[in-house]
Amino acid sequence: MWLAPFPRPKKPRLRAAGCNHPVVRSERSFVDVVRKVTDGEGCAVVYEAIGKDTLQDSLDCLRLMGVCAAYGHVSGPPDPVVFRILAAEGCCS
Repeated sequence: MWLAPFPRPKKPRLRAAGCNHPVVRSERSFVDVVRKVTDGEGCAVVYEAIGKDTLQDSLDCLRLMGVCAAYGHVSGPPDPVVFRILAAEGCCS
């Protein structure tokens, strides 16, 4: 599965490139889409390039013991990750 949260004009190009579930972030929650298409399991890996605006949502997309590879800060540096919150949500269990 390839999911990409992008502005509407890129949606046709993403589909043409093989993106199964392009999501326009201003119209829909990509966390909701991930939960739906994975039957609630979440993703094994999330590649997070946006930063501050999407890091928490990307973490919320992970399945138990999933991996988030955060490599970009397009929207600015993300807030610090509070690991006890991740543990409480089940990410680190």
